[in-house]
Amino acid sequence: MSLFRKKSLSVMLANAENSTDGLKRTLGAGNLIALGIGAIIGAGLFVRTAAAAGQSAGPAVTISFIIADRVSGFDKSITDLSVKINSY
Repeated sequence: MSLFRKKSLSVMLANAENSTDGLKRTLGAGNLIALGIGAIIGAGLFVRTAAAAGQSAGPAVTISFIIADRVSGFDKSITDLSVKINSY
């Protein structure tokens, strides 16, 4: 198995034409609700942290936010890579 193997466009279009259902739904109502709640809570935590840090903390908070940004970006790239590996 190669990490850089790709499906060709013609194969993907042929699979789409042969499929009776078209695209499959993989997320249900419960999953979408949980995703929305998680996004709201996550955004609220960052807003409250930034408000508290702006009043009583120094430049270390900015540095910690930059580190958190880099870590979350790395996590996204690892997740994308695992999805690409498992899709073949």
